[in-house]
Parts: sequence; structure tokens; C-alpha cells
Amino acid sequence: MRLTEYINGASLPFLMLAFTNVSAVEEYLKEQALTLLIMPRNEEKTKWDIPVLFLSDTRTEDEKLLFRYQSAARLLERISDCFFRTIPQKDTKDAAIYMVYSPLGRCGKTALALELTRQLPGSLYIGMEEFNSLPGNGQGFQQLLYSIMQKHAGAIEELAQCRQNMFSAYALASPDCYFDFRVLDREHLEWFCNLLKQSGEYTAVVFDVGSGVFESPELLLCCDRLLVPMPAGQQESKKKKSMEAGLTRLGFRQLLERMEYLELPDADRDRTLFQRRVSELLSGDITI
Repeated sequence: MRLTEYINGASLPFLMLAFTNVSAVEEYLKEQALTLLIMPRNEEKTKWDIPVLFLSDTRTEDEKLLFRYQSAARLLERISDCFFRTIPQKDTKDAAIYMVYSPLGRCGKTALALELTRQLPGSLYIGMEEFNSLPGNGQGFQQLLYSIMQKHAGAIEELAQCRQNMFSAYALASPDCYFDFRVLDREHLEWFCNLLKQSGEYTAVVFDVGSGVFESPELLLCCDRLLVPMPAGQQESKKKKSMEAGLTRLGFRQLLERMEYLELPDADRDRTLFQRRVSELLSGDITI
């Protein structure tokens, strides 16, 4: 149970559940899906077509065995690695710039941005939130922003120095002070996005944009796809209508036309369904 609490508190895009016996797993599978099972080594392999990690009392190099008496951090690393290798990964021929944005709180914005990054191997997550929600911090962001404003080609190398590994991709967490982003204008952000594309370093770049970060809404036009997650039943909310009216009044009708509104399942309640819907989104199977 303590390992379950530790992993679920690590801000990862999956949820770990603890079952006391096999029958409890069977009962759960009647309504929900599981992506990975972790079981005692003495348990027999069941008929379920689910990848399994078996707990071991001794250290081993066998990838199917998990040494139970190692640090929680190492266990988390091994479980995460196995989990993400079980899910088919999406690929992209050309680098694409995604921005995930929403005027509504608790809409799954960061969950969507992280899941997009996970499903696009070799991609980059850039946090542009008011407050950082990832482990670690955005150290190096100030120097990177300075290089962007100077249009310095070395910005790619500076980014590589301050990014962190995340899943099969990379991440740059939001800085402590989001007002740093207020120096950006459309000209310089477009320059940076083009530099990221031309560098060949990343298959895709996902910006996780806080609602009050940019000085001007036009910076949201610096992407190939602008995704706007909405909580269930909020498609006609007053806040959404107010946002649309405000952007129209400011002359950003083009921005409204670019927005792709998405009503996704709650990632905390049904992680597997959430991941499946994002996969369908990337493959073009759904348009909401």
C-alpha cells in the first residue's frame, strides 16, 4: 500500500491500484482494464492477456522479475519503464508543435499535455503554467528565454542542458515565476518553434500553456495544433462563451477557429480510457 501511495503521488500519467487477491483482480476486470500487473512470484500466470512483472526476493537481471527490496525510487523507475513499453507508441514523420490551453480549471490540461508527450516518443514537453506541477523545477528557463529574445541558435543546446528525462521523451518544467514568459512576443516564439522543428532533436513539442501566462493571446497561434480540453458538460459553459466573446472583440477570431475543443474522460478515474482517447486523437480517429 505504501508503494501504491508513493507512485500515485509522483505526478505520472498512470494510476496504481492494490489488490489483495486474484479474485479481486477478476472482479475489477469485469468493468475496467489493466495495462500491467505486478504479482508475487509464487502466483500462477492467469489467463489474462496482460503483461506481468513478478516480485522477486533476490536481485536479478531478468526483466520480468522485480526485486522487491530496492528503493522506492528505483521501483518506480522500473515499473514506469515496463508500463510505458507495454503501450504502443505513436510516431511522427515531421516535428509538430502542439499547444494545450484552456480557460477552465481542473480540465485535464496538464494530463493531456503529458499524455501527448508520452505517446510521441522523442518529443519535448515545455511547461508554461502559472505554477509548476511536475517534479523538479524550471532552472535554466531565464537564460533560455534570453537566448530566444536574442534569436540565438545556441538556444537548442541550452534547452538540452536544462531539460529532464520523462518517459521516452524530455521535459522542461515551468519556472518559478510565470511572468518570465511575458517577455515573449509572437515573432520570437515563432522563431523558437521553427528552430525546434529545424533542429531535428524532437519529433514533436508540446507546450502546456497556463491561461494567464502570455501577454497576448496571439502567441497561441504559434503552433500546428491548439488543443483545448473541456470538463464533461462544460462545452456551453459561461466561462467558455465569455472567452470566445472576449477573443472576438479583441480581433482574434482566427484563434477561435484554430481551437480544437476536446471533452476527454477523467484521467484519474479511468487512465486506460484516457490514454486510448488521446491515442485516437493523435491518429485522427476522433474530432471533438
